[in-house]
Amino acid sequence: GVAHLMSERWVAPETHHLLLMAGAGLFLIFGHFFIFMAYRAGPTGVVAPFYYCFTVWAVISGLVVFQQLPNALAIGGILLVVASGLTI
Repeated sequence: GVAHLMSERWVAPETHHLLLMAGAGLFLIFGHFFIFMAYRAGPTGVVAPFYYCFTVWAVISGLVVFQQLPNALAIGGILLVVASGLTI
């Protein structure tokens, strides 16, 4: 668990890492801003299907970063979330 973190010494992030985190934060801010603008500019029924492409990117990221594909339960959950979002 988390108990081993108590013995670790905190190290300040290097400038390179801070810049990477700041860049990631900016991409998140702009991404959310443009999602909000899309919902504001177009009908929800048109915009929502494009929003669910995040599931594809999540699976790709899991494959690239962790070398794992989702199991049957995860695929079922993904399909349930996407189907419920598209029907609402």
